[in-house]
Amino acid sequence: TGAPNADNARLTLMAGFTTVRNPGATADDDVVLRRSIEDGSVLGPRMVIARAGIGKVGGVCEATFGEAGVSTAEEGRQRVAKLIADGADFIKICTGGGVVGRPVDAETVEMPQEVIDAIVDEAHQRHVRVAAHAQGSAAIRAAATAGVDSIEHGGLIDDEAARMLAAKKIALVPTLARIRDENLRNATTARIRHARELGVPIVFGTDGTVLPHGENAREFASMLALGMTPIEALRAATIDAAKLIGWETRVGSIEPGFEADFVVVTNDVLTTLVPLDVKAVIARGRVVRNEL
Repeated sequence: TGAPNADNARLTLMAGFTTVRNPGATADDDVVLRRSIEDGSVLGPRMVIARAGIGKVGGVCEATFGEAGVSTAEEGRQRVAKLIADGADFIKICTGGGVVGRPVDAETVEMPQEVIDAIVDEAHQRHVRVAAHAQGSAAIRAAATAGVDSIEHGGLIDDEAARMLAAKKIALVPTLARIRDENLRNATTARIRHARELGVPIVFGTDGTVLPHGENAREFASMLALGMTPIEALRAATIDAAKLIGWETRVGSIEPGFEADFVVVTNDVLTTLVPLDVKAVIARGRVVRNEL
């Protein structure tokens, strides 16, 4: 079909993930792929997309997505407007930290507070949500102060940052299964588990590409390691994830009027969620995988 990442989209759908949120892409890749899925030329999940993330000049978003960073509040507002005009469903902002949290990231913030505030305000005025890539506590607090809708990763979260997220009901998407180093993953899991105990809402997410496409369900083991029950982990990936993208009246539940998405597994998921043994996938009322 020529659509970028068409194979990855198919792998994700076959794994039972019928809707995905994609917080950042290079060039027009996510727009083209979303359009190809919607017109039926590519088999894949519904996509909620952010286009290129917004960060500082020389920062992690610029390095990852190739879009020049912003330096002022006005540049931030203009970038938000352009991204939405070019097809973004939500805004991704980088407030601090790299792919994984390192000690040096604990108290660093990538952009001035007034720039973060302006980006979030502009997005919310346009009724668009904001996801913040933030590893360290200072970056998390800066994003939470601005009123973002979710924190992505949050690997170095501390009690102060956790209490802010809990008070504001800002979701944390920890993306733990992607962390290859076992010691680092265990240490990060312990911090996220404590944050959850302090009341931080946890939503399922994988950081696809870093965690290979089609292996999305591996994150369920991470959810259980946080102390979630299997049903809480399933909610984090369905009902709670739908609320995060603002689609809670459309997907995430089996109810009249919702999209007809069903995943058939051999597990008794209430007791044994991992590994998830997917046998059939129905997306938008269409059987796309059937091994029954």
